[in-house]
Parts: sequence; C-alpha cells; structure tokens
Amino acid sequence: LSACLAHDYEVVSLTPSINDSASLAAHPTADLCLVDGDSLGQIMPMLTAMRTESAPLWLPVLLVIPKRQIPHKSHQCWQSIDEVIVTPIEKAELLTRIGILLRVRRLSQQLLAAIGRVGRLKFEPVVINLVELCQTLLEEIRFNAQAQGVIEFAVTAGSEATLAAVAVDPNLLRQIITNLVTNALKYSPEGMPISFSLSHKESQIRLSIQDQGIGIPESDLSSLFEPFYRASNVGNQAGTGLGLAITQQCVELHGGDITLESNIDIGTLVRVSLPLKNDSVIVSKTDI
Repeated sequence: LSACLAHDYEVVSLTPSINDSASLAAHPTADLCLVDGDSLGQIMPMLTAMRTESAPLWLPVLLVIPKRQIPHKSHQCWQSIDEVIVTPIEKAELLTRIGILLRVRRLSQQLLAAIGRVGRLKFEPVVINLVELCQTLLEEIRFNAQAQGVIEFAVTAGSEATLAAVAVDPNLLRQIITNLVTNALKYSPEGMPISFSLSHKESQIRLSIQDQGIGIPESDLSSLFEPFYRASNVGNQAGTGLGLAITQQCVELHGGDITLESNIDIGTLVRVSLPLKNDSVIVSKTDI
C-alpha cells in the first residue's frame, strides 16, 4: 500500500520502532501515516500520547486492516484513527478517499488556527450555484467506499431558481456538507437512506440532513460542538471529534445557525440556516 501511494504522497509507516512524535519530525513534509492492523495494539499508547500533546499530531493516521480483523479491535483502538482502509481496495477508490481526507484536514487546520486568533475571522463569499455544488459534493461522498448508504437529495419546489445564484464561501460550505453527510452515513446501518434537503425561506438558505442511525445520547448533546468531543456510543467508528466543532465555525462565519435533534436508535436531524444573499457582501457574526 505504501508503494501504491508513494507516487502521489509522502507516506510514513508507523511501527513500534517509531516511538514518539520527535521521530516523526524527521519527516516534516509527510502527508500521511499508515498503521498496520497487526501493529495497532503496540502503537496505540504512543499514538494517543501524540494526539494529546500541547502541540498534537495533525498528520492523518490511516489504519490498514483486513475486514476479518475489525471485530477483534477494542473501542479504544479507534479513537486516534482518522480513516480505516479495509483491504483489498481498488487504487482509484483509495486515492479518492485519501484526497477527500487531506482536503478536509487542511481546511480543519486553517479553521482551528483561525478559531484561536483574537479578532475578526475572515471568509470569502462568492456567488455560486448552490444546487450544483451540493450535487457535486454528494457525488464525491457517494464514491467513498465507506459511504454505503443511500443519499436522497431534494430541492424544495420553487427554491432551485433562487439557489442558482447565492453568495456563500464554497470552501466552508464544502466542509459543512461533507462533515454532516458523512456523519449521517457513518452512524447509520448499511444501506439505510439519509435525506438531505435544500430550500430557502424569505432571507434564509436552509439545509437539513436527517438519518435513521444510532442517535446521540441526551447527555452528550450539549457537548457535541466542543473540539475533540465524541459521543459515548460511537463504538469502533474512527474519528477525531473535530467535525462538528469545525462545522459550527463554518456556519457561524456565514452568520448562520446550526441545530441538532437526536433520539437513540431513531436517528439525528441537523438543520443549518445561512443568510440568503445574491452578492458577495455578507456580514458574519464575528463582524458584528
């Protein structure tokens, strides 16, 4: 797998002999870390420590594992893994998934750095066709092999013409949609459809993502938008706990709002409202 990726990326294979972040510093331009399923148990204490340092490891970590080994890994083993690559895998699928992961990770780093700065946060709205952007993003997500569910996309009658020319930041909106839709798929039973609706009402763009998945415990709801927080029932699903925190920042940079409703074993509904503008002059909450 390393050889397959070497043409496009600089890859570091984490092994028990690479035992701290200082060792990884010898690879400052690396794009990815690969972890073999057989070595995961030995590497986990080191990986967990790297994630919790004052300057945590940001290099994406991919676990490469045969499907037969997945049931034998404990819940704790998944907490510091960003993506699971189940072998065997087609090269085109592998490269697409890694490309999406790295693009999201780069934007995540930029946004977290911005969150830490005092003062006005900058974003760059431009006029785009929002319906076409959503369709393009959903096609990318569907191509991801982990997205085994069905995405039902609908634009409310009468909204398509209005949403064909709206001012948003396409990079931030990409982050919002990708995070919410992939979360809905990740935590839903395989093959279970999720719904994504797009509409407008008066001066608001409205996005709704609803799944019929595992739901979120009520005790976790108030903390879900905190960085690095993960719901207590995520099981062996990989993740960092950054997705919703960054999604909220992207929404608020537009001057919008995000709300979440959830019930255990019934599903989750996320609603996003953004100002409806048809030019590039948008006032965000951070500008007020």
